[in-house]
Amino acid sequence: MNSVQSRKRKLHSDEDVKKQEIIKYGVKPGECSYCSARLRITNTFGCKCKRIFCAKHRYSDEHRCSYDYKTENMIRLEKENPKIVPSRISNA
Repeated sequence: MNSVQSRKRKLHSDEDVKKQEIIKYGVKPGECSYCSARLRITNTFGCKCKRIFCAKHRYSDEHRCSYDYKTENMIRLEKENPKIVPSRISNA
């Protein structure tokens, strides 16, 4: 086999991508991941857990989100607000 042929990536059709999404999330791409309601383009809400929800389940506490917001915010606060250590006062 030629080295150029071995490096080529396989292109996936739209049907393959949809099947992979169904397998990965257990739901069709045009449906709410929580209640399986059919969604239009204007009524879809994405989440940081990489799933799509309807207006009723768009908030993280409504759909039992697996994304860890608390840890993300703690890391962000540590980066934005460094710890300030005062210099010691010497007895002169």
